Amino acid sequence: MLAIGVWGYPDLTSVVEVRPDGYVAFPLVGEVLAEGLTPGELAAVLGEGLRQYVREPRVTVSLQQMRSIQASILGAVRNPGTYPMRYDARVSDLVGRAGGLLDEADPKGAVLTRTRPDGSLTTMRLDLEAILQGASPPPSLAAGDVVYVPPARPAVVLGAVNSPGQFRVRSGMRVLELLAAAGGLQRRADPAGAVLTRHVESASARSFRVNLQD
Repeated sequence: MLAIGVWGYPDLTSVVEVRPDGYVAFPLVGEVLAEGLTPGELAAVLGEGLRQYVREPRVTVSLQQMRSIQASILGAVRNPGTYPMRYDARVSDLVGRAGGLLDEADPKGAVLTRTRPDGSLTTMRLDLEAILQGASPPPSLAAGDVVYVPPARPAVVLGAVNSPGQFRVRSGMRVLELLAAAGGLQRRADPAGAVLTRHVESASARSFRVNLQD
C-alpha cells in the first residue's frame, strides 16, 4: 500500500495498492508499473504523467504497508502455528516468530514443503543449525510454505561407559559423538567388541559389530 500525494492538490492525495501484476492506478495518470521502482522513482514517473494536467507537479510517495504472506512452522518449536510474514521474509525469520527451537529439536533434519504453481508439492532439506548460526544463507519464504522441525530420535547407550542412558540423536550424528554424550568409555571397556542394535521399520532388530578402536 502506497500513500501518494501531490503538493497543492489534496484531491489527488490517495492510498493505492500495488497489485500482484506490479501496477498501480492513479487519477489522471492511469496505470503505472511500480514494480522494481523506489518510492522516489515512482514519484518521478507519476509527476511526468501529471505534467499535462498540473503545472510543475510535486509528487511524494511513501510506503504505508507491506504485503504479507502466510507461512507455517510445525514440530519442535516453542510456538508452532501459521504466521503472517513480510513478503521478503526468510526461514530464520519464521523460526524467530515461533519462539525458536526446543531443546529436543533436530535442527539438521528440518524440511520445508512448498506448493508449486501447478499444485504439486516440493520439499527441501534445511540445516537450521547452520542457518541460525549464520554459516548458511537462509532460504526465502513463499506463500503457503510449511517448515517441519522434527524432534531428535532417542538412542540408548549401555555397558562400560561413564554415563549410560538415553540420549537424543540428531541428523548426521556419529557413533563417537553419541559415546561422548555418554561420558566416554570406561577403562574396563572392550572397544573392539561394541555392538550397535538398530530397529528397522517392518523388520526385527538388527545388530552390527562396531570396532570402536578402529
